Amino acid sequence: SNEEDTYDTMETWMENWPTECKQLNLPDYYGNTLYLDVQPLPEGNMTLGIYMDEKCTIISPYMDLEAYIIQMYEQYYYYYGEDKGSEVAAYYAEAIETWNEKMSTFKTCQPCRAYNLFA
Repeated sequence: SNEEDTYDTMETWMENWPTECKQLNLPDYYGNTLYLDVQPLPEGNMTLGIYMDEKCTIISPYMDLEAYIIQMYEQYYYYYGEDKGSEVAAYYAEAIETWNEKMSTFKTCQPCRAYNLFA
């Protein structure tokens, strides 16, 4: 069912969101070491951010998640083909958008108290 698919999708993503700042294998095009962590966005949304410091406080002005994924696949050009990096980046962008849409139920500003969303 659609509800089960939604649950499975959300459970998978919940388990895979980073829980701490992690160093990435590839530097940016200027040789800077890069890091990955959750990046908060307006309206309670989030994405995967590419950062320039080991505490993930400075967002990279040179590279975002899409650019990093494309760069990562460039080294495997002969194996995966020319468009694989863009395809994978589009998959992540769509998955993150779906996550943010499905979480919209919980993005209701209220005083800090427990409440039942389905009451």
